[in-house]
Amino acid sequence: FFSQKWRGCPPALLQSRPAPMAGPAAATPDRARFRRSQAQVLSLTFLIYCCFHASRKPASVVKGLLHPRPGLADACQNEGWAPFNEDEDPVQVGMRGYDLHGAGLPEVDGHYTCARRDAGDVCDVYRREPFELARVWDRPVLEALGYPHLNSTWVIRGAGLEAHQCEALSTVLAEACILYAQGSNSLLPGLCIRRTDRTSGSSWRATGPQHGLPPRVVPSITDGTTLLGYCDSVYLAAYAMAMFFTGVLADHMPLRQFLLVGVLGSGLFVLLLGAAEGLAIHSLAYFVGVYAVQGVFQSMGWPAVAAIAGPWIPRGSRGVVMGLWNASTFVGNILGSALSALAVGVWPGRWDWPFFACGGTLLAVGSAATVVLVIRPSDVGLQAPADAEPDKLEHEVLP
Repeated sequence: FFSQKWRGCPPALLQSRPAPMAGPAAATPDRARFRRSQAQVLSLTFLIYCCFHASRKPASVVKGLLHPRPGLADACQNEGWAPFNEDEDPVQVGMRGYDLHGAGLPEVDGHYTCARRDAGDVCDVYRREPFELARVWDRPVLEALGYPHLNSTWVIRGAGLEAHQCEALSTVLAEACILYAQGSNSLLPGLCIRRTDRTSGSSWRATGPQHGLPPRVVPSITDGTTLLGYCDSVYLAAYAMAMFFTGVLADHMPLRQFLLVGVLGSGLFVLLLGAAEGLAIHSLAYFVGVYAVQGVFQSMGWPAVAAIAGPWIPRGSRGVVMGLWNASTFVGNILGSALSALAVGVWPGRWDWPFFACGGTLLAVGSAATVVLVIRPSDVGLQAPADAEPDKLEHEVLP
């Protein structure tokens, strides 16, 4: 009877008929199990990518510790970290000299080099180049005047019998003619004293309105903020360029192992950045190299978690789910900033602990989450939504 009834029907119609269902309750256990596994996978990948982004935040939090900005109240207590603070270190400035701009006087503006150093190898007397255009106070004169640290040139003001010498740059206010002065016992470039016996900060100021604005000190050393910018640029360039290759590798390697390598490599090189303080590493090449390699490992995070989360998201809700899931980038940034700030608060002045805190979190949490992560629905005997819900046009029977 069955064969007689359906004889002559188009083959497409026969193939398009669904198999009889045992009842709606038969699909309920698998659907509930899929929902649980889906929630677990999306939560774990969300957590892993949060840790990736959190590990990128310590550098932005500790920039003020690596290169203290002039004018801050704690500038004298925080010496910074070489090579990022060398433009504020009197020893380094004394070795390479500095430029003065803005005074508007040919006897003041120009390049200065060290003329005499003290017992601590800190330059205590500078002279302007070329030397014929300016003079330096002799040490007997300094001692006679009672000036402990006088980094100055002097200029002739007036003409004829009214000519007199004025000190252009002085660290002590006295009866003599002084154009620009710093606080007592300060050293050029006038940002902060790096020695335990002197902790007063200072800034240049004009001693009279006729002298105009004080000159601006520009050390002949690359600014520390610029060096930190180099590190950020190298990291971002390595991350962007490596993304092209890590995306291809993610399609041809086991995803669990691929993601685990990214987690371990990123966490390790974040720790290496913090280890520079304990190991007393002051090489710019070290920081640039570690940042570059860290960028490569960081680029392995997004291709891996996206490839893992994709099969668990139904076609009809991928935009909504991925929009919510992508909040992991912002949540990770917030957590990384909070964790880094907490580390700085617990260990004041220590710039290495934010790297240890965020790098250790990525290693511990990221590794554990990767190990227990279910990579594909088929690994637990489930069917991916994309396979279970094919496009309607593929099986639609036209009249």
